Order: sequence, then C-alpha cells, then structure tokens
Amino acid sequence: MDVEIYRQEAEKYKPERGRIKILFIAESPPPFKKGEKPRYFYFKENKGPDLLFSSIIKAVYDIDYRKSPEFKAEFLDRLRDDGYFLIDACEYPLGKKDDRNEHIKKNLPDLLNRMRELRDDSMKIVLIKNSVFEILNEPLRKSGFNVLNKGSIGFPRYYNDRQTVSQIRDLIKDVTRPL
Repeated sequence: MDVEIYRQEAEKYKPERGRIKILFIAESPPPFKKGEKPRYFYFKENKGPDLLFSSIIKAVYDIDYRKSPEFKAEFLDRLRDDGYFLIDACEYPLGKKDDRNEHIKKNLPDLLNRMRELRDDSMKIVLIKNSVFEILNEPLRKSGFNVLNKGSIGFPRYYNDRQTVSQIRDLIKDVTRPL
C-alpha cells in the first residue's frame, strides 16, 4: 500500500524539529473498503467517525470538537503550533483480519527510525491503544524515549470518550502547563 498520502498530510501539521512537546503514537490509519475514500487523523474531510481526533482535542484544549472540515483544519494548525503531533506505529491501515500485534512488532524498526528523525530531548510520548502500549512501551523506553504512560490508554469508543480524554489529560497536564 502506498503510504505517501498519509505522510504528505501529516507533514503539513508536523511541528518544526525540536518543537514537539507531545508525540502521540496510535496504531494505524483507519481501514477502509475498496472504493471508499481513506480516512486519517490528518485528513480534514473524513467520512465516518473521527473519535481519536475529537478525544485529543477535548483532552488538550477542553473543547468539544464538532466534525467540520473548517474546524478540523484550525485545530490541526493549533496542534502543530502548540507542539503536538501524532504518528502511527504502522503507517498503513490494518484490516479487521490482520494480526495487528504482528504488524506493530514488524514495523518497530521503521517506527524507531521515524521517531529518531522527530526526536529532541524534551519530547514526551503518549501511547494510545492497549496493544500499542503493550508492544511499544518497553522498546521505546530502552531506546531512550520518554514515554509518559505508566499503563495503557484504550482507543476512544465514542466521541470525547471520558476515560480516554481523562487519561490523556492526566498524562500531559504537567508538560503542557504554561510557565
């Protein structure tokens, strides 16, 4: 699968090197059916739910995101300007029948390379989704990355999932507090 469409969109919203305060790592772009338009955290127009995006906006800014391309573009700019960035453990969508854990493990060397390109000493990492935490927590810590999670954060089950929002907010509050 050509992952360039995902890379190009993410690149538009990547903070300058050395300005990433919080790096969110999720599993993969959402799967889509043949003939459907792909969805992604950084695509302004997504058909279907935008659960992860709305939960991060709620956790970071305490704003209920209402699905709209105009608002999403504004929030993507704001996240970038404030030093937040999201990448996926796997840059390509995983289908329902895929062994997600195996894909995450197999893509670990690529993920580490991508993270080294983004890295600076102050960057903190938040792992989102149970499998992402279980597989990546230890290897990232051993590689010298500052993972904030002490436990896993589940993927949001609905818009502004209170538990997910609360867990993210608790992890980032000391990092994002104004001086």
